[in-house]
Amino acid sequence: MNTPALCRLAACFIAVLWGLRLPAQDLPAVTIAWTGAADGNWSNPANWNPGRVPNAADHAAVEGPDGTTVAISAPVSVGSVRVGTASAGTVVLSIAPGARLGLGTGARIGSGGRLDLAGSLSGADTAVDGRMVWSAGRIFGGVVVTPPGTSTSSARTGMPCRRTTVPIPPGSKTTAWSGGRRGKS
Repeated sequence: MNTPALCRLAACFIAVLWGLRLPAQDLPAVTIAWTGAADGNWSNPANWNPGRVPNAADHAAVEGPDGTTVAISAPVSVGSVRVGTASAGTVVLSIAPGARLGLGTGARIGSGGRLDLAGSLSGADTAVDGRMVWSAGRIFGGVVVTPPGTSTSSARTGMPCRRTTVPIPPGSKTTAWSGGRRGKS
């Protein structure tokens, strides 16, 4: 073998070894899209495209026809999630009691989305342009409700939230806040 060919072979070998040593977190995040092909369970790989459940490095996109409900019943973590940002009807992300959704960079509940929270929401902020129904559980992070978004809370003790922001648009006639307390987490 001549010297230039040997040098090219050595360079390729070094490049392959260098690529293998990179940890997974250095790779770009992947968007995993909800299909709901099997059932409404978040943790079922058959419901996602490609066929795996989103992890802490991924972006999860939850869309579907009106009435689509995606249920989280165990602790899960994702880089980010968006719900109902491109849906014509209402797409619901439901976090059951005892379950937790951990967010690396945040969540967006779009105008066609609804977040039903009875478990825990932690990590980065959640932006609500659609609807959020908080019946139980805790929020360890912030919630930003942007009109026309709405947030409804049962406002029982033991349901703390670090920060909730509700911008009041110019010309608004009514703003109501009742019950509840700001908790510590």
